[in-house]
This record gives sequence, structure tokens and C-alpha cells, in this order.
Amino acid sequence: MKAFYLLCALSLSLPAYAQDDDVAEPKGWDFSQPYKDKCSEGNMHDMNECLVNEYIEIDQTLNSVYNMLVSVLAEKTKLQKAQAAWIKFRDLNCDYENSGMTPADNIYQYGMNACRIDLTLKRIKDLREYISDDWSCNGCPPRK
Repeated sequence: MKAFYLLCALSLSLPAYAQDDDVAEPKGWDFSQPYKDKCSEGNMHDMNECLVNEYIEIDQTLNSVYNMLVSVLAEKTKLQKAQAAWIKFRDLNCDYENSGMTPADNIYQYGMNACRIDLTLKRIKDLREYISDDWSCNGCPPRK
């Protein structure tokens, strides 16, 4: 049954490719797809370990992008509050997405890591918009 859920999850994901310097930029909605593809070898333990390692690297990229943005803002408090809320949202959302499985299941861990990768990559993309040279958002926070 666990293999069935994994196959369903993988088959419903949209294809994604293209590489941006340190973060894969998918063409579909599931930003974790390139990482699930990369981590599709071996048994479930191997795939989970691979996905955990990928998430660690992506989370480090998020921290770098976040710190870069914080360093250029005139006022940091709102971003800090937003980031704390986003982390809570990410964790609760991923727990909800995987609520049909028990935390002891390997497929649960796989789903949690894939979800964290997906949402973290989307957050990186959002934060990079604020750092971009064109600074094209409406009502952008003031820079130093």
C-alpha cells in the first residue's frame, strides 16, 4: 500500500527541469519534482535520506537569501515576523498534506521532505523577487 501512495504521488507530479545556479526552477507546480526524481534510486530509506540531504541544502539556500534580504532592508521586523509565520505555515501545511499517513511510515517522511522542499523553493523564489535589481513589487519595503 505504501508503494501505491508513492507511485500516485510521483505520477501526479508535473515534469520539472531547468537549473538556476543553486536551486532547480521547475516548469510545473511541484517544485520538489526534480529532487524526487534525483532521489528515486534505492529503497525507501535511501530515498528519504537523499531527500533529507536535498532539503538541508535548500534550507541553507533559503537562509542565505533571507539573510541577504534582511541585510538590505531599512526595517527588518516585518520580514522577520513574516518569515516566522511562513515557517509555521510550512510545517503545518506539510503535516496536513501528509495527514493520511502516520509519522512512523517511511512514505510520511518522504512526503514531509518533498513538501518542505516544494514550499521552501517557492519561498526562495518569492524572497528573491524582493532582492532583484528591478525591485518591481508594489509597495516594496524600503532598502537602506
